[in-house]
Amino acid sequence: MNYNKNSTGISRVEIDDWEGLPTVRITGAGCPDPIDWGMVAGTAFAAVVGGKRAAGFTASFELVFAHVLLTGRLDQRRLVIDAYSTFLDSSGRASYCQRDSFYLP
Repeated sequence: MNYNKNSTGISRVEIDDWEGLPTVRITGAGCPDPIDWGMVAGTAFAAVVGGKRAAGFTASFELVFAHVLLTGRLDQRRLVIDAYSTFLDSSGRASYCQRDSFYLP
């Protein structure tokens, strides 16, 4: 769950293992209801060369209106996710990045 209940980005993230690859499901902040971005395969990264334990990940989401690249990393017991959004619609919105922090509920 996002530490910031008023975040305009991601409200919830679920990370699981599917045949050795991390799967990432995102729930985006939405009004009146949250937005399910779906589930994608991600790439896990160790903290050190030769490490066996994942300390971070990347995942890419293709939404109707935007492409979003996520990078996530563990910081103690907190998960920090940076989302880099590029808009695909003709809204004229600038590409931007947003950082959110998450905790286990």
